[in-house]
Amino acid sequence: MIKKAAWALAEAQNKHTCTKTTLPSSDINPPPLRLSELDEVIGELNAIEETNMGLLALIGKIPVLLPSELGPQLAELIGRKIGILHLNGYRLRKME
Repeated sequence: MIKKAAWALAEAQNKHTCTKTTLPSSDINPPPLRLSELDEVIGELNAIEETNMGLLALIGKIPVLLPSELGPQLAELIGRKIGILHLNGYRLRKME
């Protein structure tokens, strides 16, 4: 189970992870970003984790909460720089 310290360690060591767990939102610090319509986040996808809240992705230093349906697409992009735009749904793009 990835907790606060593990996310920080993965970020510090640039290790990329993909796990499933039930992670209470209180264990995530800072709280995950929920993209509003027209918001975009860009950065290296360091980790993804399936939680009871949805898919938690660590993009750069930012934890982002996304729909679980994006899991298979994001799993292929761990370790790469990506952009996720919320525009009538979620749009993924590789930045490299």
